[in-house]
Amino acid sequence: MTSFDQRNQKSLNHLQNPLEMMKGALAEDVRLPSIVEFAEHPSFLGAGRLFPRQKTLLRLMCLETENMTDYDIEVINQWAEMFNPSDEVVMGINPDIWKRVEWLKANGYDHFREIIAIVGRRGGKNHLGAILLAYQLWKLILLDDPQEYYGVARGKSIILTVVATAENQAKKYQFADLINLLSEAKCFAPYIADMRDYSFALTTPADKRRIASLKARGIENQRLIASIKGQVASSNAAASRGGTVFTVVFDEFAHMVDGTDGPRTSNAVYQAIRPALDQFREDALIFIPTSPYNETGMAFELYRNSFKMDKAGNPEFPTMLTVQLPSWGLYEDWDNIEACEGVPFSRRQVPQLYDNAMKAFEQREPETFRVENLSQWAKVTDAFLNPRIVERIFHPFKDNTGIERVLTPQDQGKLGYIYYGHADPSKNNNNFAVMVAHSEEIYDSENNETWTHVIVDYINCYKPEDFPEHQIDYAMIEDDLIDVLDRFRSIRKFTFDQYGSFVTVDSLKKRLRSMRPAHRAMILEEKASLQTNMQRAERFKAAIGMNWVHSFKDQFGPEETCLLEQELKFLQLKNGRVQKQNFGPIRTEDLSDCIMHCVDNLLEDNFHKLELRDRLGKTTLGVAAMGGYHSHTPNELANVGKVSARQKLSSFSNSWRSYNNQGHDPARGRRGRGF
Repeated sequence: MTSFDQRNQKSLNHLQNPLEMMKGALAEDVRLPSIVEFAEHPSFLGAGRLFPRQKTLLRLMCLETENMTDYDIEVINQWAEMFNPSDEVVMGINPDIWKRVEWLKANGYDHFREIIAIVGRRGGKNHLGAILLAYQLWKLILLDDPQEYYGVARGKSIILTVVATAENQAKKYQFADLINLLSEAKCFAPYIADMRDYSFALTTPADKRRIASLKARGIENQRLIASIKGQVASSNAAASRGGTVFTVVFDEFAHMVDGTDGPRTSNAVYQAIRPALDQFREDALIFIPTSPYNETGMAFELYRNSFKMDKAGNPEFPTMLTVQLPSWGLYEDWDNIEACEGVPFSRRQVPQLYDNAMKAFEQREPETFRVENLSQWAKVTDAFLNPRIVERIFHPFKDNTGIERVLTPQDQGKLGYIYYGHADPSKNNNNFAVMVAHSEEIYDSENNETWTHVIVDYINCYKPEDFPEHQIDYAMIEDDLIDVLDRFRSIRKFTFDQYGSFVTVDSLKKRLRSMRPAHRAMILEEKASLQTNMQRAERFKAAIGMNWVHSFKDQFGPEETCLLEQELKFLQLKNGRVQKQNFGPIRTEDLSDCIMHCVDNLLEDNFHKLELRDRLGKTTLGVAAMGGYHSHTPNELANVGKVSARQKLSSFSNSWRSYNNQGHDPARGRRGRGF
């Protein structure tokens, strides 16, 4: 039989005999201090001095009105009064904050049940979050037997979960801050049974009694007995269901990719986990520390809900608290002697200041500064492509056989097809993307026409983080490209973007000529200009609107999601240029650049056919319009004759307008906050 679990023994290792074990495991003399004392005092977390406004926010989150100072009340009133959703820069907290506090205390709460901390980068939200989470865990310890208290089956753990887009992200930020506090905290030392990067386990006094009882009776046990557990979880809604969750954190929730296929949308993740908290009622906690992104997804919906009022003028969701502050917001008054209780902080101790360096960054990168430091939601995303049309690229389609095809990556080409390849070499140590595609003639029985379609066969994306010291190995990539070209022998042309192409083009040409037999592919550097880039992007938009482009889903995105799909959805049109976004979850455009080159080269005949038949020439094209070509009205189309291609384009444009009517303004992205 497996020996007694050493982690269980660890909980009793300071005791000598069975009787002493039983006595030592009785409910211990512990207490619940105020949240600030819990954070600062060496007997508890010993997390060091808090800044004045950090103390204020912690007391507010925990409804400690009896411990609030005059300074706290003044700051809370200031935050409440400064919040105005119509302001250019929105800051503060719920204006009806005292109504909420009164309602919560009258209904048996000792903290806000749902806290949304919209704080700029390096603003201290994760540190305060870790203190709040540790406080939640300490409350469970004080219950002695939390399973009995909440009616949870014995042996079933009570769980604290930190959710992020990927497990590595969850471990790296909020969970890491919590682990650091717990592992150093004097008060938790007797209760830590297990502590890892991705999980932890705490034994309660009742657990210790169970362990001591088993040990005293000589019963071997190979299972860890720990009533309280913490874990990280990726944003996989299916995997998040189940479990008895006491507290959940949605880390950087605004940046969780929304609107893609699969279970990982922010709405699906939230709806999957939220019911698990119901058993704990007013004692449960949802904490959402995030810097903002655009006005879509569950994070923004919760943000708006937190300010809704009922017909009587009372908060519709009084258990919610929203805090929206800039990166330096929680560090203000660091030099105020009275606020710092006689001992101000030094300038070097302040993580974020609105100083000359910050102001210079604001001047240089105003848009990024507004979102990431001022913590403002991005009002306009200027999406270039209709997300629904992008999703259609990856759907099954019918070819000339009439059979529905589902595309998969191809290891080698077929001699009956003509292939084209493109590489987007890394610039400034970014991703290096490669794509190979071919064209097929597919008959459109609906319109009695044959059109060329693009089929993507091969996708690869080399990321700096996958290489030692984050330095991409170009020699290795060149070897890979030679292998790809050898496997796709009927590639006629392989092109590189002009920036960075010097790294591989000349060497690649020489190696292809030395093959036996020699490879006939032309290796070219494609010159780019604002005009040609825009034309290529508009042609691609037209092609996917006509359903001429088909691809399998790669797995190079966050947590093996489709990076190509996400890059296309996050492209934006700004100042006459189609470009990636500078903030948010997707900040690359390498694969989208590759597929646009493939489509532009392989569908040249289609575009010429349309132009020669005057099908695009008679369509009024909104080059700068969001989401598609804006065609003439159906009545105008009726006077042109047979216009099947243009009708498809019109349908494509109408579908985007229908999408806009669900809450999107074609010119400005979303219509606004909707308060």
